Formats: sequence, C-alpha cells, structure tokens
Amino acid sequence: MEFTECPDPTCIAPAEVLNRFVLPSTQGGEPFVRTVCVHRHWFMLPATSLKPSPAPVPGAISAEDRRRGG
Repeated sequence: MEFTECPDPTCIAPAEVLNRFVLPSTQGGEPFVRTVCVHRHWFMLPATSLKPSPAPVPGAISAEDRRRGG
C-alpha cells in the first residue's frame, strides 16, 4: 500500500495510491497514478505530481480492503 497527501489543495488528508500506469504520448510514455483520499476525493494525475507520503491513518480501511469486503 502506498500513501500520499490528497491532491486537492483544500484537503490535507492522507490518500492511497490505487494504481500506477503509463499513458502513451508523442514523447514516449508518461507515468500516471490514481488516488483516493479518506474524504473520497478521486484523482488521476502525473506521478511526478505526488506529494510526500504522510503516515498511514490508524484503523483506515484501504480501497483494496473495501473491494475485498473487509
């Protein structure tokens, strides 16, 4: 599990990086990430835009756990 700060400038909550992928471009591939924060803000942004990782929130349920029903 990888964490970052929510990309929303009005939110400083921790966010989970759900997946990483590469989108094609004329300059080659550009790495992107998809994130979701504890306030349910969803973002898709260039990987280079990620903010430093905050400490995980104790007791937080990850998106992967939600998908598994746990």
